Amino acid sequence: MTKRGLCSIIYNRYYDNKTLLDKCTEIKKILIEIVENEDKKRPLSDDALCEVLCKKGYKIARRTVAKYREQADIPVARLRKEL
Repeated sequence: MTKRGLCSIIYNRYYDNKTLLDKCTEIKKILIEIVENEDKKRPLSDDALCEVLCKKGYKIARRTVAKYREQADIPVARLRKEL
């Protein structure tokens, strides 16, 4: 293997991870925006948040939405509900 080939592999891994990190950060920002603008009397569940994100072009699983929600310190729907 040449030095150039090795650098190319390392370079591609770094930028693939950076792109993934940027995408995760972008989804978290959108998730926060959705939760801030939701009806506080009827907050969206993780399934509903997943559907909204799918409509915006981010096809991710419900468990991924739950993980990103927890990382962004957003409580579950029942705890976000205001009477």
